[in-house]
Amino acid sequence: MLPPILSVSKLDELEIMGRGKQNPAPPSLQTTAKSLCGSLRRAAARRGGEAVAVAAVIIAIAATHDVGACATWAAAMAPPAVAAAVAYQYFLRFRVYGAWPSAPFPTTLPLLGNAVVAAPAFMRFLLREAKKRDGLFLFWPGGVRPMCVVATPAAAKAVLGSSRAFPKGEDYRDKFGLVFGDGLVTSTGEKHARARRVLGKYFSKPRLEAHAPAIAAIFDSTADELWDAKLAGGPCDIDVQEFFHVATLRAFCQAMITEDILTWKLEGYEARGAVAKYVATEVSFGSNVVGEHMLYNIPMSRAFPRVRRLAASCAAVRRQVFMPLIERRRAMVRAGAAPDDCLTALVASDGDDAFSDDDLLDQLVTLVGAGHDTSAYFCCYGALMLAKHPDVQARLRAELSEGKSDWPDSLLKRVVMEVLRLYPVIPMVTRQCAKATDLVDDHGATKRVPKGSRVLVPFFLMNRLPRLWGDDAAAFDPDRWLPHQRAHRSDGVMLASQGFLPFGYGGRTCIGYALALLEMRVFFGRLLDRYVLEDVPGFAPTIKAGVSLTVENPKGIKVRFRKRV
Repeated sequence: MLPPILSVSKLDELEIMGRGKQNPAPPSLQTTAKSLCGSLRRAAARRGGEAVAVAAVIIAIAATHDVGACATWAAAMAPPAVAAAVAYQYFLRFRVYGAWPSAPFPTTLPLLGNAVVAAPAFMRFLLREAKKRDGLFLFWPGGVRPMCVVATPAAAKAVLGSSRAFPKGEDYRDKFGLVFGDGLVTSTGEKHARARRVLGKYFSKPRLEAHAPAIAAIFDSTADELWDAKLAGGPCDIDVQEFFHVATLRAFCQAMITEDILTWKLEGYEARGAVAKYVATEVSFGSNVVGEHMLYNIPMSRAFPRVRRLAASCAAVRRQVFMPLIERRRAMVRAGAAPDDCLTALVASDGDDAFSDDDLLDQLVTLVGAGHDTSAYFCCYGALMLAKHPDVQARLRAELSEGKSDWPDSLLKRVVMEVLRLYPVIPMVTRQCAKATDLVDDHGATKRVPKGSRVLVPFFLMNRLPRLWGDDAAAFDPDRWLPHQRAHRSDGVMLASQGFLPFGYGGRTCIGYALALLEMRVFFGRLLDRYVLEDVPGFAPTIKAGVSLTVENPKGIKVRFRKRV
């Protein structure tokens, strides 16, 4: 997947491509492209070789990998329209949104805002700025609307706890709607309340605990298929992403819709388990696409090849996999032989809670897609942390083998909490400010969030702020969750309850958080029972924070495995 960020070396590659046979362009457009690449290269040089982001031109290059198309677009862009857009943005910045002295940041450009400095490493940029600011600030990611960053625990709770003042907004419908339709993630009001009302009981902790043995069996069978053959000849370096995506997908489907996804068929993917791998891959791909478009406020236009691919994939799965599944379940309901699970509850709903075919598809796609992707990445990072901290791994294995892993007081729970802190299941959420609202920053100062602005609540950032978690905020230390270790500041604030919101907050708290915790608990137990995890020397994943914490391929998330004897 190509990000909308280009390094100097990438510019050379693109310039060559523009002259090649793959994307031949007229000489005039080749000249335009060459001039554009030259300007970008000079800009990059002035910034010490850092990556440079340049509005829709770069987005077009990244999305199409086609210099000719990019040059065509650039040449056709009407100068009066650009001038009007610039004037409009400056009017909004200084007359509507310019109330905070902290906004905008330096290096603000017309239309691009702070994207030039922020885009190469978005979360690193925010972390750097949040460390020297007050946890509540504006910046200009590009376009015509500012973004308010809320990295103060109390203010974050205020935003997430008020769906009227801070609704999800059109961003979610535009970006997530392509994948999830109007399901649980994107719906609002009564439609959202109805879905939670119908599905809620299936996500209760007591009910989920009954699935623990089945989830353990799924781990073992998936490990038998995907890992053990690789380890037959001895220790092996493995990218754990495929395994955990397939395993969490199977676990979710077993617990929530009583289906073995390994048996599903899709045109061109008839082999056993092929659909599971396909769905897991496409969901991860979709997370990256949606995440980038969310952060940079790029419309999910089908003019982008990646968006078209995602739309086609979603349509095929809905038509070939999920609609037949719904029809089979309807037949089981009519015959009185349907299992008591989420899918049956959706299909059998009637009266005011009845769901149309489109509604059923939206809810099912949402459940299956959102129900495993974030948990899969969490398990990946958990395996990586255990590999990089053999002392913690040894202590945890001893605890598990001695049967002392009582969840409330266990090292296992502390490990899970610490991985969630450093690699939150949902790294950030966005909201739309529906009405001007006052929030209080870390110093007690009141700041008004302008109506119409976008609001970013970065859990990933809050969980790594030294002022909240101490000077060792970036370190993996499960023992920070011991009761006597939770107060990291002199005022004795209990940070675990103040700034730790791994599954969101308020009425939109992740409905599947208890299942995610169960999967983590069971999977980590089985993982350490079967394998010894070792660090791969010199390996560090390149993390991308978006809808979920994904990684840049081809690095993956590599761990050295050795079978226990």
